[in-house]
Amino acid sequence: MNSHHDSDPSIEDLLRLSEESRARFEDNQDLGNLDQAMEYLEQACARSSDDPALLGRLRADLAALLWVRFTFTNYPGDLDRATRELQAAAETSPQDDPIRGTTLVNLANALRARFARSGALADLDAAINVGRQAVTATAGDPTRAAALASLADALRARFARSGALADLDAAINVGRQAVAAATDDDPNRAIALSNLGSVLREAGQLQDAISYHQRALELFTATADRHGEARALSNLGSVLREAGQLQDAISYHQRALELFTATADRHGEARALSNLGSVLREAGQLQDAISYHQRALELFTATGDPHDQARALSNLGSVLREAGQLQDAISYHQRALELFTMTGDRHGEARALSNLGSVLREAGQLQDAISYHQRALELFTMIGDRHSEGAVLNDLGTTYRGLGRMQDAVSYHERALQLFTMIGDRHSEGVVLNDLGNTYRILGRRDEALRAFEQAGAQFESAGAFHAADVARKASRTDAPATGQRGDRAKINKPTSRPHDITSPSDARGSLAASSTERHDEFSQFYRDSVPALVTFLVWQGAGFTDAADIVQETMIDALRSWPNITDPRTWVRRVASRKYARRITTSEPPAREVSNSPLVPTDVDVAEWEQRQDVLRLLAELPTRQRQVMAWTLDGYTTAEIAQELKLSPEAVRASLAKARSTLVRLLDRE
Repeated sequence: MNSHHDSDPSIEDLLRLSEESRARFEDNQDLGNLDQAMEYLEQACARSSDDPALLGRLRADLAALLWVRFTFTNYPGDLDRATRELQAAAETSPQDDPIRGTTLVNLANALRARFARSGALADLDAAINVGRQAVTATAGDPTRAAALASLADALRARFARSGALADLDAAINVGRQAVAAATDDDPNRAIALSNLGSVLREAGQLQDAISYHQRALELFTATADRHGEARALSNLGSVLREAGQLQDAISYHQRALELFTATADRHGEARALSNLGSVLREAGQLQDAISYHQRALELFTATGDPHDQARALSNLGSVLREAGQLQDAISYHQRALELFTMTGDRHGEARALSNLGSVLREAGQLQDAISYHQRALELFTMIGDRHSEGAVLNDLGTTYRGLGRMQDAVSYHERALQLFTMIGDRHSEGVVLNDLGNTYRILGRRDEALRAFEQAGAQFESAGAFHAADVARKASRTDAPATGQRGDRAKINKPTSRPHDITSPSDARGSLAASSTERHDEFSQFYRDSVPALVTFLVWQGAGFTDAADIVQETMIDALRSWPNITDPRTWVRRVASRKYARRITTSEPPAREVSNSPLVPTDVDVAEWEQRQDVLRLLAELPTRQRQVMAWTLDGYTTAEIAQELKLSPEAVRASLAKARSTLVRLLDRE
């Protein structure tokens, strides 16, 4: 400061100096200028204690600068202090203060942002309460659209946490009001469009969500708001991912990554890397997904934010689990658990416990899996996340089924079903009914299994999951497998790798509908043609009939999810099924009880006839594992070169195994 200001600067001088420093920051993005602007404002606040109205405005301005610094540094202390300053400003400002509405909107946004970091439901409830006050305070005010958009986003977040349909209905209604209230020249119009797109995505109205996010992108681009443009690209990528348009989703996330990088937004860059990892994982490109998630983890670690670091660890653990690297997955989920626990994020802690339970179950450590799922269940119940509570109940049912404790499995599935019925989540009801049907099938309770599959089909259809509805109903009529959706975390619950929300034309809707129908018909035909041969293929490798049927069911689920990206489905399902069988026989999980019937066998095929190949199976059982594996691929019509590629062997090694296997089989036949 110069000598004039060093003596005794007035409030007006301090405000002018603060504005000059802020202007310099906006020109050069030097955080030192932003810090100086905040220092001047703090001095002005100290001199305004006798004027509550002025003090309230100054504290609101200081909170705005703290928010700007938070968006650059992601330092949680800035967010907490901004929230406190806004709370104080709201308490001291007169009811008729013209900026009171803006203060309340900003306070609601700060509370919403704090919930996103900590998972504390109290912050989200407070954001909704303050948001409603902001809507009342902005009646007839230009900021009304911003107030409505903020409230819609908070209601959406609470629905995502609790599954309460009343919140989702209110979010849609308020979101539409926000768009209607925003004039064409309203700077908040793009945000209102974006938030409504996110709400409609949550409601499963994906094509309308695409349209609103596309309109938001156009507005952000037209106003040269590069950060807003990057966020809109990210949101479009996320909804396109859910719509199954994975290549388009990758393209939008790549464009978002480029913009975040160009604007030096390291957190946006890290989030874009994480989103790319998630969509690549869904596309089946697991190694690329791992690479992007690792890059995201490195960036989040460099910023020193333990919350984002924990989420990145969790995402990396999930994709490693899918890649079959179970011990690495366990390690990453344990590190995520430690960070969530350290930061007091009880919701993140519960998710980490649940993820650990799932990967331990897959690793065959079923008792440990139950322990982690039980701890997750206790936490989800305590914090009131009914949706996640139902998902963990269903996971416990699946785990007890693996232990052979079938009555416990039925009990947990039924508790999950009751909870999802209560909160009105029809898709998750379908998932649980599907799992319950599979449990009844193993118990030999055929009529109850078929009723569960029929009910699952009805719930899937009502939720718009037509693939799942088709195959579940087929199970109820023809004993075909219920492979529509299973109770995995990616479907029954919001996945930990859910893309970050940072908050289409009619021809886009047509292309979505057409691609969905074509994929449905194509997969259905492949399914009908392939299941019996795939079961036989696993039996040749040594699987029991029921184990083979279960593995084929899981494999067809995976195929359905990845169908648009599979170029050679016949080989793909054999590769995946073989890996699942190899994993199963190397774990401690007991074999499934053999039953006399299976819904994987069409009704026009006699199971006894199918298993009459006992002579062949008995002979194959005499072979070492590798020789038996090579013979299974050979009997299924694959060439030496193709087998070598699938088993990661040299052609010479395949030929040697095949020769030894044939020699052994001839010797055994001669002996008989």
